Amino acid sequence: MMSIRNRFSGPRMFSISKDNGKTWSELPKDFADLHDVACNGDFITYRHNGRDYLIQSLPAGPWRDNITLYASADGGRTWPMSHRVCAGPGAYSAITILPDGSLGVLTEEGVHNVDSRHSQGYRIWFTRVPITDLITD
Repeated sequence: MMSIRNRFSGPRMFSISKDNGKTWSELPKDFADLHDVACNGDFITYRHNGRDYLIQSLPAGPWRDNITLYASADGGRTWPMSHRVCAGPGAYSAITILPDGSLGVLTEEGVHNVDSRHSQGYRIWFTRVPITDLITD
């Protein structure tokens, strides 16, 4: 599964491969409950208590702000679990699984909350998120 930013803003788009990435679904699918503000984010799989989850990091909006982690337990059809990583201006993000099972989230956060374009620049910030802050069994 590939997570694709929606350049016009709207629902996040996904493309599916059934042959390990050799070919992809022709028309990307969108999932209306995962809003996209035309920004890159990260997308990983995570196994917790014997169950597989998809985890996506994206700005929650309404612009490039409020970077949030979302979790899906049904292959991306719904994303009912979320945890805000940073409030205020923020853009790109990356996720990794740390040795203790928590998530390491690297975020690009606005230096000042001055305008929607964040013309004052960004800083890179690392946050550790316990998986239980996102996934509720």
